[in-house]
Amino acid sequence: MKFYKTIILALLAVAFSGGVYYYTIVEAAKKKDAESHIVYLQKDQINYLELQNKNTKYVFQKTDKGWNIEEPITDVADSQRLEEVLNQLTNEKQLAVAKEGPGINWGEFGLDTPEAFMIIKNNLGQSQKVFLSATKNFEGNHYARIDNHEKILVVNPSWFNFTTEKLTYFREKSLYRGQVSAIRKVTIKSLSDNFSLVSGEKGWYSPVFEHYALDQSKIRSMIKAIAENTIQEYISEGDPSDLERKEKGLAKDYVEVIFETDNNRWAVAVNLSEKDKALYALTEKPTYLVKLDLSQWELFGNLNLDALRDRKTMMTFDIKLVNRVFVKSGNKSLQLIKEDSKWRPESEALAEKIKVANSLVDDLVNQVHDLEITYFLPENEGKEFGGKDMVILKTSEDQLLFQLNWGPLQHKKQDGLEKDYYLARTQASDSIFGLNKSYIDQLPLEKILKDQVAAVESAPEKASKK
Repeated sequence: MKFYKTIILALLAVAFSGGVYYYTIVEAAKKKDAESHIVYLQKDQINYLELQNKNTKYVFQKTDKGWNIEEPITDVADSQRLEEVLNQLTNEKQLAVAKEGPGINWGEFGLDTPEAFMIIKNNLGQSQKVFLSATKNFEGNHYARIDNHEKILVVNPSWFNFTTEKLTYFREKSLYRGQVSAIRKVTIKSLSDNFSLVSGEKGWYSPVFEHYALDQSKIRSMIKAIAENTIQEYISEGDPSDLERKEKGLAKDYVEVIFETDNNRWAVAVNLSEKDKALYALTEKPTYLVKLDLSQWELFGNLNLDALRDRKTMMTFDIKLVNRVFVKSGNKSLQLIKEDSKWRPESEALAEKIKVANSLVDDLVNQVHDLEITYFLPENEGKEFGGKDMVILKTSEDQLLFQLNWGPLQHKKQDGLEKDYYLARTQASDSIFGLNKSYIDQLPLEKILKDQVAAVESAPEKASKK
């Protein structure tokens, strides 16, 4: 019995010793770590930040919707940037203590009249002030003082650098301030096109060309790219003068984009300034003159409806249903049928003379299936289209799946490059479009028709439209 009591007492002694160790060693380490942090307020509770130096004063206030700028102007702040700054500040630890105790010569460290300071507040009414010196030690770090503490800290240069940033660094960078999902109408006047788009029950469509099938993904990407264009620099607030408009290329011949929601209208004019080779934008509601990244001129200058048209719908068919293939190129043609997973000429007489590799026909069907329209001809062009080369695909029941006619060649400048294109059309629409010459050249037509010296079968008549 005495043995068990001895064990219990020993265990209690160990537990007590462990508790003493925890509170004396571990808790002391935690306290020391907490004291090494420069900001002692909890990040999630911080709702106010003030940055001030001898030339500028910035005040930021957090609301339920994010961070706002209160001084020197009233505007939306870049909430993500502010959160990143606060995350760095609250996690930052002092690098060293340069001096501590009464009788400090503050002027020696540039803290008698600090070059800059920060004020941080939280939603509990607590406040902290960090004074920052422009003076650096030999390692390039700055000196700081927290509140009225008799201590000089060595801190990372980023603390002082935050107080010298331009307001643009903290300001909202997105060109469009509203919700992209709320946009219901887009109107565009670019260097190459004027058009509008409306969001309806079945997606985006063109009011002028309602029969156009549009690529919904491309439209969403275009709107997003315009809206989220990053502002490089704010030039001025409010309407600029006529002279400034002219200097920035915004007096005439500019690209204009208008976004409309159920309740608001927003517009931006964009142009390249010949004077300083920079890209400027003038927004409306709110009105700002800003500078954009020069590379974005390619986006704004080339906005056009053709680029948003659906390139695949007119070229779509169910590849698994293809059982008959007719090909014609020049004066050669051949009609094929699939039997027992093998392709042969549909004519029994020709089947005895001509052997066609299955892989070639399968490659032809697969490549045609993957074709994508390069560009569309304007409505008033291509009326005399007479493409005589073709691929026709049918089911085992002789039902038309897909028909592509092409020719002749057209030499055209597209996307800044001079190339040859085949004019083409499918059975799905009267719209004439261009296909890269290389797309057709890569089809294995010559290999399939290599044993044909002349057209052996007349081309099937074009099937009626769906």
